[in-house]
Amino acid sequence: MKTTHTFIVHFWLKKKSVKKDGTIPIYARVRLDGNSKDISTIESILESNWCLLAEKINNKVKNASLTNNVLDDTLSGLKTI
Repeated sequence: MKTTHTFIVHFWLKKKSVKKDGTIPIYARVRLDGNSKDISTIESILESNWCLLAEKINNKVKNASLTNNVLDDTLSGLKTI
């Protein structure tokens, strides 16, 4: 008998936790077979710099590639678990 599993990762902004400087923490929501957990990426940004469709920081933002690389590394690390 074959068993299939679902594994999905989405990055999102935890808007209920706005910091004093106006930035919002970026979280990864990991779903495995219908169960989900939210994990902090320790990164935070202004909401206006977030691309909802790409689930990353807009490329026009200074140092966006550095944070986007952290998000990519986080995604890769989660997939290897």
